[in-house]
Order: sequence, then C-alpha cells, then structure tokens
Amino acid sequence: MNNEATTMASTTGSINVNLKRFDCRAAMSVKCNAVVIGKRNTGKSVVIAELLYYLNKQKVPRACVFSATEESNRFFCRHIPDSFIFDEKNVEGKLTEIVEQQKRLQLQRDIGEIDPDTDLRVVIVLDDMGYNRKALTSQILTFIFMNGRHYDITLIVAIQHVMQLTPALRSNTDYVICLKEGNKNVMRNLYENFFGVFEKPVHFKNAFDACTKDFGCLILNNTVTSVLVNDTVNWYKATPNRVFKFGSREFWEYHDERYVSIQDRYLLQHRPAADTTMSSDGTFVIHKHV
Repeated sequence: MNNEATTMASTTGSINVNLKRFDCRAAMSVKCNAVVIGKRNTGKSVVIAELLYYLNKQKVPRACVFSATEESNRFFCRHIPDSFIFDEKNVEGKLTEIVEQQKRLQLQRDIGEIDPDTDLRVVIVLDDMGYNRKALTSQILTFIFMNGRHYDITLIVAIQHVMQLTPALRSNTDYVICLKEGNKNVMRNLYENFFGVFEKPVHFKNAFDACTKDFGCLILNNTVTSVLVNDTVNWYKATPNRVFKFGSREFWEYHDERYVSIQDRYLLQHRPAADTTMSSDGTFVIHKHV
C-alpha cells in the first residue's frame, strides 16, 4: 500500500470499495476516544505512538500511560516521562484521581484561581489491559468513554479482542482501529459489533485483509453521521520509530525534578556504608563514600 495515496480500492467480488486514507492529524485535533484492536506483535504500540505524535502536534500538554509491559519493553518512555507511566496496579483508582483532578482544575479556572487560558487537556493511554477485566468494566472507565471530552480528556485503549470491551464502551467509541487478524470468530465479532456498514461479511473481510497487511490498519470513524462505507471506513499505516517528546516543557521539568528511577532507587538502597573517621575530640569527622 502506498502511504502517500489518498484512496485505495479493495475488490470484493463484483463490489469495488474505495477507502480514503485516515486523516490522523484532523482526528487528533478534537478530544475523542480511540480503541486499538490487535493481537500481540501486530503493531498496536506503533499505532498508539502515531496518535500521540499527532496529539503532540496539537500541543496537548500532558499524558498518562498505563502499561503492563513497559517495565520489560521500555517503549513509551521514549515519548512520555517515566513519572507518568504506570503498571496495571490500581488502574481504576488512578483514573478516578485524574478525573477528579480535571474537575477541580476546571472549577479553579472557572472561578479565577488559575489562569483562564490554562490548557487542561490530557491524554490517557491504557495499553494492553485486556486481561485486566476489573479495569475495563469499571464505572470510571465507562465514565471517561462517555464524558471524558467534557473534562478535556482524550482516551486511547489498546486491547487484543473486541469482546474485552463492554457493550457500553463498544457503543461509545469514536475511532476503532483494527490491525491484522486471522481468527474467524474475532473477525465475526468485529463485523457484528463495528463494521456492519459493509453489506456482507465477505466484503468486510476482503477490505480488512487488504488494509491490514504489512502492519496497516482498517479504521471505523464513528464521529461522522454518514452510514456509507466510503465515509465511515478508512485505511492507515502508522510510521514506525517516530522521534518526539510528548507534552509541555513544564511536564518534563516536573519529571526531571522529582523522578527517581528504579535503578537509582536500587543503588541508593544498596549503597555501601560510609567509612567514617573521627578526630579524638569529635570535632572533625570525615565520611569516605565509595
């Protein structure tokens, strides 16, 4: 697929479907939620980085990432300060804290306690939290899906299977971004839950296969009022290895001033005891640190 092309044709029997390339820049210029669906090693993290790249182009000042794999693959810390990357523990509690903070900041802005021009936008990323059923079915995540835009929140959720989302979340998703999939049951669930705009499942399958080869995506845009395939379905291929630092200068300064890495914490805890020498009268002490 040519990344620079504006349309692509997927021949589905006697049906010719022309799909436009997804306008990621325009989509990320408005507060929204997006679900990225794909099994392991299909490129979900690269797609998330692409969304963050264009959100950063919009000068969104803050982001928060929840990832169960960050400790091992160190992917998101290339773009987001470690201070704002969390593991899978107590996701619901942290999400609640973010929402309450957004409400409080909006109130402070409204009553003049903070500058009326303060940019309160924030991005929340939940990466591969599919096995964390408690988080995906929590009231706070449902609240963010349905009301996050009112509190300047953009939400990105990455999962492996569509049925990991509750019906309420599936019906309130702005963008459904699908990566390569060969399982017939998963394909059927995608068609029945999202891609019924295609007249027949075979039309969907052929378009899906054409768009998702070579780490491409098939995307459903639920923000448009049209129900026509050409208006609601797009193709896209994210650019790997984007180089960018997300967020405002203050965002990174906060991290630099306060963050202590796991490695530094370990060294501090296991630092050898100082070799101490004291004068006979106790007035002069030398501490020799290794």
